[in-house]
Amino acid sequence: MDYAFASALHHSDVNVLKVSYDIACQWHKKLHQRMDNMPPSLQLNLHNWNVSFLVPKFHLPAHIASCQWSFSFNWTKGVGRTDGEEPECGWANLNAAASSTKDMGPGHRRDTLDDYMGDWNWKKLVRLGLFLLPLVPQRIYPLYRYFNISKGEGSYPRV
Repeated sequence: MDYAFASALHHSDVNVLKVSYDIACQWHKKLHQRMDNMPPSLQLNLHNWNVSFLVPKFHLPAHIASCQWSFSFNWTKGVGRTDGEEPECGWANLNAAASSTKDMGPGHRRDTLDDYMGDWNWKKLVRLGLFLLPLVPQRIYPLYRYFNISKGEGSYPRV
């Protein structure tokens, strides 16, 4: 995990980082020292970054109470209503690819998996409208009430 983390970030210039990992409460311990033991090209100076380690909401109830408070998305500024589970949602879609890609070469395998993931993202995008449509009346009605638009009084807010 350390190598994957360092590899993903070694060319990054971010200074705020939110790390979501099922066992972040354990993994983050002594991460600074472990980064010092990485190959020189991958060593990260995490002291210059604002790093928050979080446990995804589905996995959090299995942790002890102190982890639930310290590593919760609910108490972390800057993450909105994120649950941290989205990266795992596409795995079921990739199960079908496992048997067909196991005999492929690395390039063909990457291209095929990229196609599967692109298909998954397209399906999410298409379903997004069906998910958001029922929420529109819930969000619009309070605005109408606030600005008295339904009675013909007031005016629309300027955007």
